[in-house]
Amino acid sequence: MDANQFRDSINEIKTKIDTLPNKEIKDILNGLVNLIDVLYRKITYNITDSKRENTLLDLMKTIDSSKHSNVVMAIAFYLYTKGLEPFNVNDVKAMYDKARLTPPKNLNDIINKCAKRGLLIECKEKKDGYKAWKISKDGIEFVESLLRGEQA
Repeated sequence: MDANQFRDSINEIKTKIDTLPNKEIKDILNGLVNLIDVLYRKITYNITDSKRENTLLDLMKTIDSSKHSNVVMAIAFYLYTKGLEPFNVNDVKAMYDKARLTPPKNLNDIINKCAKRGLLIECKEKKDGYKAWKISKDGIEFVESLLRGEQA
């Protein structure tokens, strides 16, 4: 079963649970399904082939990559874990390509919004003539919460 099939199954189960009449049972079952989903995400991201380390694509499979802000933050986290900070908008675009995702047309806007939320820090020095960024402590915690399945 691939990640998409797993998510479809989880959503199907959640839909069935919502039709149950007993609220207490629904809450218990939803809690179990959410726990299974989180464990699956962790296992998917943490399993590594002994010949390779986790890739950006592995990370994207673990988070909700339908939101560009999540993707930008996951990229910032990935670059941080690889010691590739500071980064600029072109680095983020390159990582979108590496993750096999289409970058948004307003990538600078998304990066700036993440910075306004305190998730990214603008560096004093530019990188290749562009604003340079690094992930903040709050940004790291944000991505870790995505990996735990706690962010919507």
